[in-house]
Amino acid sequence: MALAQAAALERMKVAAQVMVAMSGSAYAGIDDTEAGQDDDGLRAGVGLFRSSLAAVAPDIGERLDRALEALAETAEQGAPPAGPAQDVVDLARQAERALLTPDRPDAPQVEAALMASLLLDEGGVAESYAEAVQGDPAAYLAGWFALARVNALWRGLAGHATPQQSAEAEAMLAMLGDLFPGESPPPQMAAYPEQAEAPAQQLVGLLETIVDADLYPDRDLVGAVARVRDIAAEGCADLAAGDAGAGREMLMIATALYDRTVAETLAVLAPDLRVAIAQGLQAVRAGGSTAAVRVCPDLLDALAAGREAFES
Repeated sequence: MALAQAAALERMKVAAQVMVAMSGSAYAGIDDTEAGQDDDGLRAGVGLFRSSLAAVAPDIGERLDRALEALAETAEQGAPPAGPAQDVVDLARQAERALLTPDRPDAPQVEAALMASLLLDEGGVAESYAEAVQGDPAAYLAGWFALARVNALWRGLAGHATPQQSAEAEAMLAMLGDLFPGESPPPQMAAYPEQAEAPAQQLVGLLETIVDADLYPDRDLVGAVARVRDIAAEGCADLAAGDAGAGREMLMIATALYDRTVAETLAVLAPDLRVAIAQGLQAVRAGGSTAAVRVCPDLLDALAAGREAFES
């Protein structure tokens, strides 16, 4: 859960930072909409952490909601979004500190997994560079901000690495840094859109060794679908106990993990089952608590069947 929440906050910060930068003089004349910037991406992951944040820092959660609403209103009015977007960045940082305490025993593993997400997931460094090569300035900015965060996280993890591992990691980060030399795109970019993929993958592989953790959640599909079921079961239990906020948050996290890890493979292996799981996850998230509780047994059975499909 910590990784899903941290990744959602990182995506929120990157999207808001891009909006701030796109308001600057270096990007004058580029339409935000043309560049793919709107507030939807900022709000999409809020459900992954809203209940947890309300439990530990309700004031930050309320202020973040207000900042997101102000940003949405600014976008609707066509006004420069820099002020509200910077508020979102600042509050997302506060939320991250409230939710992810550095003294967690698994903090190095969570930080390494977050680096992997920023490097390889949708909207991360590798994908952003590929889109930037095709002429998307907002994608370049997203990659640049994501890489800056990767570098910051690495500074916290470097103490866990051997000198040789540190040297290798620094070399890969330098290769990525050459692709993102500054906040503005360089006059000439690599002709190969996948140029960032190899160093990003190599760095994630090295991080696995440094923190002794599996940073590719789709590597073990049986384990991944079992994890999805466990999280969904916890969400269903929360709903049954009357805690709708916590229940929906857990089911959002289950959905995010499912989409990231097993959905694509299950669509090929057992397409009917994939549809049943997707519909079940949607039903328990969207319906009222009573209706969601009724759907939960079928959803959990479908996820169990998904595990069996991968085991066979």
